[in-house]
Amino acid sequence: MMPWLSILIPAYKVADYLHDCLASIMPQLDSGCEVLLLDDASPDHGFDIMQCWQHRYPNQIKLYRHLQNQGLSAARNTLLQHANGQYLWFLDSDDVMNEGAISQLKSIITLHAPDLVLCDFELLRSKRTLKHYLRGEHHCSSFHGPKQQLSTDKEALIAGLFAARQMHIWSKISKRSLWQHGLQFPVGRYFEDIYVSPQLALGARSYYYQPCTWVQYRQRPGSILSNKAPAMQRKKAVDLAEALLGFENYLQQTLPNRQASTNFYISYFCGRNFIGACKATTSQDFADQQLQQYLAALKASIAMPLPALLLACCRQGWLVRAAKLGYWLHKAQGAARTAAWQQ
Repeated sequence: MMPWLSILIPAYKVADYLHDCLASIMPQLDSGCEVLLLDDASPDHGFDIMQCWQHRYPNQIKLYRHLQNQGLSAARNTLLQHANGQYLWFLDSDDVMNEGAISQLKSIITLHAPDLVLCDFELLRSKRTLKHYLRGEHHCSSFHGPKQQLSTDKEALIAGLFAARQMHIWSKISKRSLWQHGLQFPVGRYFEDIYVSPQLALGARSYYYQPCTWVQYRQRPGSILSNKAPAMQRKKAVDLAEALLGFENYLQQTLPNRQASTNFYISYFCGRNFIGACKATTSQDFADQQLQQYLAALKASIAMPLPALLLACCRQGWLVRAAKLGYWLHKAQGAARTAAWQQ
């Protein structure tokens, strides 16, 4: 019998966290769930931990292994190929699933059978202080839109995703059928979730947002995003700036007549990516060349002209944000003018 849920967990250098991750998941599962674990040629003893857990749950845990490290996107794609569940839930191996998440998910699927289910999350810290509560780290929203109801408004789904600016795949449980038209994680690129999550949303005919924290997200030293090596920083900056290249073309085919607010949320999200890429590059000798590349990517990704985006930020009352975006646009446009003059 086909499982109703596949939980897909790639692992690389997370032996210190893998036990906690699996201990939070396995007691919640019923006989209709499967857990797929993949060791992406990790140099630690993570695969030994996986084998121990499979010995305890031989009917529910399946193990896979890459002989050479291929990266997160390739690992997820391999898991995707082997998943049998009607619904797929990608989870990072250093994160934790909150108690009751599986039962809540099953209730939603049984009653509504949406193509896509969205949940909230919390930041996982060894000790949470008042400062962290004031920041809202105990409950982070992944979507701004209709709550606890089945919806078929695709534009509201797109707008809500970009308004919340939380594109991580582990807060989105999807029907396997959404992946059966060639959608995969982009191999060799960082910020792969920014590419995949909007594509999932465009393919979904229905969705359900449950504003409960089902996942505890761990920010840890040694993770991919925390790596500050110069070459890594340059690669991440380019991938961040270009994460949504081509998405506007898909939108034109699916949602050609969007509201101005939807275009603003998409464009501001791209603007934030542009700022992040610029900040990560300005200390490099080739900064001007990179800034031009980021500017070109921004122009190709946004759903409104740049002056209109700045004006919309001001109308939102986001004066500081508008100033930051304007500053980096000025630097990038200046670099482009200098390059044109030198030619």
